[in-house]
Amino acid sequence: MFSISAGLALAPLFGELNEVLVKGNETLILQAAFEFDYEQLLFNFNFNGVGMVNKA
Repeated sequence: MFSISAGLALAPLFGELNEVLVKGNETLILQAAFEFDYEQLLFNFNFNGVGMVNKA
């Protein structure tokens, strides 16, 4: 996760966007959000690193 400003961070996600990707990053993202008191998180799914997007 990259800090953009005091209350804003960017979380790029790489790989197939599915439950495994989300669950695998959930703890790290939540810990950083609380530790640095981010008010907004931006998720970048269009970074040429995300494969197929599956409807859950």
